[in-house]
Amino acid sequence: MKLEELRMYPAPISDTIFLGTMKKDKRSGFNIWKNRIDFTNQFFECLAELCKKELNKTNEDNIRLVEEFQSGLKIEINAYIDKG
Repeated sequence: MKLEELRMYPAPISDTIFLGTMKKDKRSGFNIWKNRIDFTNQFFECLAELCKKELNKTNEDNIRLVEEFQSGLKIEINAYIDKG
């Protein structure tokens, strides 16, 4: 696998996130996995670290991160430090 070929894909029937490459199956016409790595844990750990960095920058107990995509989809992540 070459690094520039890797893409992140959600699994079609589970909460798993795969990092890998896909190719079009000639017979069925569907995309199939050529190579894949279960990237779920690393994805959420990375997301948690990004939230932690942003919390440290603001010196607040909670933050709200918002990302809006060209498609109109908007994702909001609320992160906080549980002091309980």
